[in-house]
Amino acid sequence: MNSRLTSLPLLILLWTACLSAAQGVAAQSDAAKPQSLSPNQSLQTEIKYGEQHFYQVYVAQGQLLRIDFSSAEVLVEAVVVSDSHDWKQRDGLLKLPAAGKVLYLAEKTGWQIICVNRKGKKEQQGRYSLNVQVEAHPTAEEHTYAVAQQQLGRVWSLYYQGTEEALTQAIIKGEELRNTWRQRQNQRYEATAAYFLGETYKSKEQFPAALEAFQHALIYFQAENIPRYQAIILTSMGQIYATWSDYARASEFYQQALPLWRQGDETASINMIGWNLLNLGHAYRAYGEWAKAIECYQQAHQCYEEYSLTGSTTEQARGFGIVAASLGSIYLARGEKQTALTYLKQAVEHFKQGQNAENEYAMYGRIGDVYSSLGEYDQARGSYEQALQHYRQTKSLHEATILNSYGNLHRLTGAYEPAIEKLNQSLTIRRQLGDRRGQALTLTNLGAVFASQQQYQQALYAYREAQELWQDIGDKYSQGYTLNYLGLANYELKETAQAREFFQQALVLRRATNDREGEANTRYNLARLDFETGKIQAARQQIEAALTLSESVRATVVNEDLRASYLASVRDYYEFYVSVLMRLHQLEPSAGHHKEAFKVSEMARARSLLEILSENRLALRQGISPLLLKQEQDLQQRLNAKAEYQRALQNKKAAAELLTAAERELQALTSELKEIRSQITTASPHYAELTQYQLLEAEQLQKQLLDANSLLLAYTLGQERSYLWAISQDQVASYELPGREIIEAAARQSYELLQSRHELSDPQKLNESLMTLSKLVLSPVREKLKQQRLLIVADGALQYVPFGALPVSRDEVGRMRDEKSGVAVINHPSSLIPHPLIVDHEITNLPSATLLAALRHETSLRKKPERTIAVFADPVFDKDDVRLASVKAPSSGRLVTSSPALTQALRDVDVSESSLPRLPFTRREAEAIIPLVSAAQRKTAFDFAANRETLLQSDLSQYRILHFATHGLLNSKHPELSGLVFSLVDETGKSKDGFLRLHEIYNLKLNADLVVLSACQTGLGKEIRGEGLIGLTRGFMYAGASNVISSLWKVNDKATSELMKAFYQELLGAKKQSPAAALRAAQLTLLKQKRWEHPSYWAAFALQGDWQ
Repeated sequence: MNSRLTSLPLLILLWTACLSAAQGVAAQSDAAKPQSLSPNQSLQTEIKYGEQHFYQVYVAQGQLLRIDFSSAEVLVEAVVVSDSHDWKQRDGLLKLPAAGKVLYLAEKTGWQIICVNRKGKKEQQGRYSLNVQVEAHPTAEEHTYAVAQQQLGRVWSLYYQGTEEALTQAIIKGEELRNTWRQRQNQRYEATAAYFLGETYKSKEQFPAALEAFQHALIYFQAENIPRYQAIILTSMGQIYATWSDYARASEFYQQALPLWRQGDETASINMIGWNLLNLGHAYRAYGEWAKAIECYQQAHQCYEEYSLTGSTTEQARGFGIVAASLGSIYLARGEKQTALTYLKQAVEHFKQGQNAENEYAMYGRIGDVYSSLGEYDQARGSYEQALQHYRQTKSLHEATILNSYGNLHRLTGAYEPAIEKLNQSLTIRRQLGDRRGQALTLTNLGAVFASQQQYQQALYAYREAQELWQDIGDKYSQGYTLNYLGLANYELKETAQAREFFQQALVLRRATNDREGEANTRYNLARLDFETGKIQAARQQIEAALTLSESVRATVVNEDLRASYLASVRDYYEFYVSVLMRLHQLEPSAGHHKEAFKVSEMARARSLLEILSENRLALRQGISPLLLKQEQDLQQRLNAKAEYQRALQNKKAAAELLTAAERELQALTSELKEIRSQITTASPHYAELTQYQLLEAEQLQKQLLDANSLLLAYTLGQERSYLWAISQDQVASYELPGREIIEAAARQSYELLQSRHELSDPQKLNESLMTLSKLVLSPVREKLKQQRLLIVADGALQYVPFGALPVSRDEVGRMRDEKSGVAVINHPSSLIPHPLIVDHEITNLPSATLLAALRHETSLRKKPERTIAVFADPVFDKDDVRLASVKAPSSGRLVTSSPALTQALRDVDVSESSLPRLPFTRREAEAIIPLVSAAQRKTAFDFAANRETLLQSDLSQYRILHFATHGLLNSKHPELSGLVFSLVDETGKSKDGFLRLHEIYNLKLNADLVVLSACQTGLGKEIRGEGLIGLTRGFMYAGASNVISSLWKVNDKATSELMKAFYQELLGAKKQSPAAALRAAQLTLLKQKRWEHPSYWAAFALQGDWQ
């Protein structure tokens, strides 16, 4: 070819990448007038940032216009070809690189327009050179080249119109061009036309034809060693396989393209490498290889950083935005929501800088979804509103998606009318746009709103329409879900035959799609149906199958939203299983079903604790290689990702071989996870004991753990009915109690009255509330109580109830007498509670009965500590603390919280960042302990020394008792954020991390008989399961403590000090009582004093552990 010609592939690349952008530029600067150039003129000039230069050249029909352009800093945005002298009317566009050439053969006589658009960074110098030549007699080769360029230009113009009609015409014209060049035996132009056809067929989703065309073009460009075009084609082929969900093949094509992109030396190559890495990352993510996906996204980010050196800052910002959005999505899929939020917020800023409003406001929608899932509904609402301000007038899928999410937010907050309004708006838009999948999703959500309002007939209408759409789409997975919802609506309407039919249909589809979690839920629903219709044995078979399935999928549920749904479902399954066994006990009283039910309740408690620990598993590393634990977590995440991939294949009706391969991969990962867990068990039996409970039978509990003076009371709260087991050495008795809602309402009321200072003047209200609760939970066993030691295994909100404050009788039998007058204390006018349980009973609480056996076993192996007590008290929380008076640091008037975890933990227990006050009486209670123990037997840390570092660096295993007189946070909403707060500033006033988190507590190496937490604050969320208390208590027990004393609410500082003085006098003084007996004696001491007789002062403290 003539040396004056540039390469054809480069010119065609310019078309494919730039036409749409050029059209936008061409519409700008209407006020500018083009500068006329002579037929053979060169110029060099400077262009400022944001400017555009226009030139016109007069060319006669049949003449050839050559344009040479060169600049390192600016780009020619477009070459505009016009049929008239009115340069604003344009019918064709070409684009030049920063250094390149264009040949144009004039079909008509007239002015041709050249536009130079300033791009790049503001600070870069903008100079370019332009040379135009008009040749009256082009060579045959030049003529051929120019014609090919213009013909392809026309078909690319059709392609970029994007309509169905234009794409059809583009394919017709493109096939004609390919045939023409094939007949002329010009392989280069034939291959270029084939590439064009591949892109056009791909746009029309005619993928086999697209692959054939791409393969045709690829053979030529590989033979000619043109890497850039090979990279483009391989990337497009990868996108087709990704559309087919064959992400393994897609990633192969992307990987082949990557080194080819890197052979380019233009700025555009760096940009395209970043784009290719994003494609590769998306494929890895969809395929379940999350670690590889993150690596690709990070490499893409580096590419866009390099691109900033010479490329457009706008394009760079958009690239950064896509990377941040992609990382946000993958961390969200992994359940790491705070990290996801960070990246999504970064994406917003990048898209804003990149002037990409569509993506910017789409991110606000995603951010709203994350906030909603975190329960941060106000923030979610603000994000949705920001997004809707942009999308409200567009009637686009973006608006429909955000309206759907906003409707769900209203549903979660119980605002059903706004929920229906938003969902109907979303549904209208999706119907207008023909988005059938979106319609089905929104209809399903509408059904859920109606079901929440108990409007089951309306719910049925929505579910039926959704089901028809899923059936038309062919999405069997979603059909299974909707059929299950149809069954539930009919179940509530007492249409049992129809409910059973829908459940059976759902079961078939869920088994066919290997939806094990869904199958478990449908079997649970069938079990409920059997139970209601008197088929108790059938109900048992179904619920046992449901639990077996739920255990099999537990390892794959890593996503936090799915995990929350999963845990709620499993709790319901266990509760229902208990109900089934207890109904069988009624039918067959001598068969021992009530003992089986007790074991199932223990299993449920063990599972609840295990899931708390799963949030911190990587941190529980005593005796285990961190690498081994990391492998376990990675395998869990890969299992979850592969399960999602398999589900996507099923939804898209993918090829059978892909489904088979996905199933094999899941099985291999499951086997690998089992092997890793086996290694963990071998490496740390202690860890294995924590995570793999060996449940006790009731008979074992009776023989091995209980003595003649002990009675265990174990509660399980259920939706419709609750149960109580009273187990002594010689009997296992069981009782049916009211449902959870009734018991927890009474428990919550009692709790709130107990902790409220303003209720001190109205004892009658408290008395009535406690009596109501006592009747609900103690009446059935009142005759068994006698004066025995009580071991309480509570459930739900009952875990926050001080059983010692519950009244058990209105008679005077066994009442405590005043030491001076001999008159029963409760006969005094100031007595508040008629015969509280603490009067006659030593009370110990346990997270589970099974835990008692583990504590006994661990204690038997433990070496006796050499020293008596370590005390941490009176930390410094605030820069305004008087102990910092000598430090002249500016004060913010706020608590210093350098830890985001602490900030969230405080919020969850309804404590603002400015209201963690100093606890001055904790110093007095600590100082009261000191005289009881010799200096050699104690360690004390006050003020700034009461800090997290001192605690973690101390050998606490030397001490039998650990006393932490500081704020403790018992977090019911996020149990993993439970912990203790130590000094938040140092001696210089500098802030420091003083929050000892739950996972750090589990990693302490203790050897203690007792841990005392004297100032805990508790946040009871809407859903009360008790995990905050259990998690913190069990954390210290796992670390090596036999007993933990903690307060159930924030107690008056002075009252706590008095109670602790009395407690330690009983524990360390002459009597040397056990922790349980010492605590009871101390509480009775305060109860007998008029100033402290109100139970809000003495009843808050509870002992968890072993009474011996």
